[in-house]
Amino acid sequence: MLHPAIDDPASHLTFLPNGSIESTSERGRISIEVYGLQRDELIKKRKAIIKEYQKDFVRIYQYEIPNHQRLTIEINRLISKILEQIDNPSTEYWSFYVAILNNFEDFIINNTSNGIDLPNKEVMSTIIRQILTPST
Repeated sequence: MLHPAIDDPASHLTFLPNGSIESTSERGRISIEVYGLQRDELIKKRKAIIKEYQKDFVRIYQYEIPNHQRLTIEINRLISKILEQIDNPSTEYWSFYVAILNNFEDFIINNTSNGIDLPNKEVMSTIIRQILTPST
């Protein structure tokens, strides 16, 4: 079984954009079962977290896309909101926030279905990669 303060959950669990979790190891499978990580209330909470960031993303996309500099600033703000949660490892759903940040495109960009077309998704993806990839 995983100990959240000692083990790296990402080595044993995969969080999915639909709020569920898959195990990638026997320890992960046992942890999902024993801790009840697939309970409806946890899946709903994880979905709500994603939905909140998606709403922010859609707002940014709809209002800031004409201005590349402003778009970069707003995406930075959105990513900073996630980083605030990650800064404290005792934050509830901490591992999930890490998964969102590490898979931002899959969780937020590619999973946004608010009836909007994202024709410039590549622009957004490029900006996000530039923000998340440390420069050397």
